[in-house]
Amino acid sequence: MYPSSAHCCCLCHFAAGLFMSPVTRLKKTRAKVNSAKLQEIEALVDPVNNFSRYRQALALAITQAGQEEERRCVIPFFSLLIKDVYFLHEAMSDRLENGYIRFEKCMALARVVSQILDYKDTVLPFQRVRSVLNYLMTIPIHTDDELQLASYEVEPPDNSGERKRYQELRLLLGSFGQRIRRSGAGSQPTSPTSTSFPTIQEES
Repeated sequence: MYPSSAHCCCLCHFAAGLFMSPVTRLKKTRAKVNSAKLQEIEALVDPVNNFSRYRQALALAITQAGQEEERRCVIPFFSLLIKDVYFLHEAMSDRLENGYIRFEKCMALARVVSQILDYKDTVLPFQRVRSVLNYLMTIPIHTDDELQLASYEVEPPDNSGERKRYQELRLLLGSFGQRIRRSGAGSQPTSPTSTSFPTIQEES
């Protein structure tokens, strides 16, 4: 079993973050998550057979969205589309041995690009909320080092290697909360946002 097609795309973007190194080390935090749901997400993004489960769920979601009076928003796992374009480009040369253009490659790339254009041009019956748009357009994009630092501030390092890395990051970046406040300086947030993460205390 894996999540319904209605949720598959959002879950894939969510899962992409779940399996990053700064998140996977959060053992105490992950222990609080519903393990059955986590397994569903893992099954959905299983890379076996070129992400076949995800692709099946996405195709079903697109079909269901087209059948509804008010089209459901289908957001693809964009990184996988980029992967498809990259490998199509690398797998085939632009020209045949006789010098003619390889139209097979052009058609294969066009099929992927046309999917992207279809997603982009979909008109949905939702009202735009300026505060949400402003938040999405101005939210800072954090580096790998910042994410790792945030992870250590949520759950303290539990071995010498992590403690050494944490000290290096603190010297380089300060605290993650300070980084958030500096990156948000001068912006006008429309809703309150957290500037730090809760720390999980060590068990006695």
